[in-house]
Amino acid sequence: MSIAVARAKHSPLVIIADVEFDRLDALASARGAAYNPVADFLAAELDRAVVRPADEIGPNIVKMNSQVAFRIGTRRDVAVRTLVYPEEYARQRSRDDCLSIMTPLGAALIGLRVGTRMSYETGNGTVQSVTVEAVLHQPDAAERASAGIEGCGNTAPTAHRGRDPWTDDDPGPAAA
Repeated sequence: MSIAVARAKHSPLVIIADVEFDRLDALASARGAAYNPVADFLAAELDRAVVRPADEIGPNIVKMNSQVAFRIGTRRDVAVRTLVYPEEYARQRSRDDCLSIMTPLGAALIGLRVGTRMSYETGNGTVQSVTVEAVLHQPDAAERASAGIEGCGNTAPTAHRGRDPWTDDDPGPAAA
């Protein structure tokens, strides 16, 4: 078991949309993936993921095609990228605004909620961490908001910061 796979077992909650799970799983287990540490890491993340219907995932969760603001390690600067599948990344002329799911950073980001930190192993073997600062755009959330459909208690299609309804342990007024 690689360091990255072992680390994935002790990492924050990962929530994956049901409609994305099969495609991500196929990427992680594709021919040749057995010798790819990113594929191993992605597979470990998927193994421990909570799979939910896409319409139940709030806009504060990093999904595929989400534009996410994140911070690497203790750096002060925040980077913004859209998490995409490898074929979409390959089609981009300027790849500065995209991040492939088949990179260590991309595999670390998928399924995280705003405010969580995840460690991952870079291509050169060093360990880094990434913190999700905001999900600036999530296509499904934007579509639900424009249609007037609320998802997971959150309606904001942009830069969501706040409580995640799945990890909110506030018992509410009835508990008082």
